[in-house]
Amino acid sequence: MNRQQSQQMVVMNHGASNTFLPPDYLRESSISPDDFIKNFARFLPLYIRGNRPAQDTLANYESSIRLFLSWCMETMGMHPFAVHDMHMRLYVTYLKQNKGFMDTTVALKISAIRTFYKMAIKLGFISQNPCDDIETPVPRISDMDFKYYTVEQIQEICDIFRKESPLMCARNQLAVYLMGVEGLRSIEVIRLNDEDINYQDQSIYIRGKGHDGMIFPCAQTFETLTKYISLRGPVPKENNKFTPTIICLGNRAYGKRITRNGLRLVMNKALEQAGLKYPGHSCHTFRHSCATNLYHETRDIRVVQETLRHVNPNITARYTHVHDRKEKRYTSMVAPSQNAN
Repeated sequence: MNRQQSQQMVVMNHGASNTFLPPDYLRESSISPDDFIKNFARFLPLYIRGNRPAQDTLANYESSIRLFLSWCMETMGMHPFAVHDMHMRLYVTYLKQNKGFMDTTVALKISAIRTFYKMAIKLGFISQNPCDDIETPVPRISDMDFKYYTVEQIQEICDIFRKESPLMCARNQLAVYLMGVEGLRSIEVIRLNDEDINYQDQSIYIRGKGHDGMIFPCAQTFETLTKYISLRGPVPKENNKFTPTIICLGNRAYGKRITRNGLRLVMNKALEQAGLKYPGHSCHTFRHSCATNLYHETRDIRVVQETLRHVNPNITARYTHVHDRKEKRYTSMVAPSQNAN
């Protein structure tokens, strides 16, 4: 196989399948490295999130690996299995400088590539993962970049949506309530299914980030949810037999589950119109807002921890720490007087 054919094989677009079906060539002992590279997407579900990855997670892993494979062939002119530590460090630099990705995004993409090489090791194509020593620390929230919206600002954002159609308004307001009032992550909002809603108990089963669980939203959130579903009406089930709750409303993708980018675009547009779109603010800012505002009203760290479903109380404590520092201003006790004699 010449270089051009190998490049075409690597970057060939194979969409992620909804279900995993063992390919016939796995039953043969003569599977080649290029066969694996061409069909790596069919292996991915076995190695992500306990063999039950969400479709958006699977798609993100696949796109990250395809980007890397294209870089290997087109930019470096080398086979992916010839890559070693130095090349991975160059790739991290490429992602930051050429693609403009933030540290968090780079970390996610390297994680996908690490999984790709893990599969290759299991099949005996390579002996060592070139990502083993690649550190991509995700920046922690510090006092300097801790961002949130006040209750009044969240109200302003909800009011922005009133300019839209009743269905669009109800959908977008529901997303804000779920993130900014109930503390859901954006991915949890996207994964929400009609089957997860219990109208009798007014509860919602959350398919979380590694930890699923039940929440009991406030009456205002559940009323917004009920109104939205009434306006939306029935939509087709997906291949996994679940009905997406938060859907796209555009003509081309109407009725399909909203994507991360779709939700992000909706929120960014509203934030810009409300004059609240600042550098570093994202959908996750609504979750921070829920925690901060809830602690302000209750002064109960346990309530905040249960609402955000934090396993580690130290994660919750950062909200109380920043809030207390902003409110109490301890250094005022040692400040000299400004009163003139």
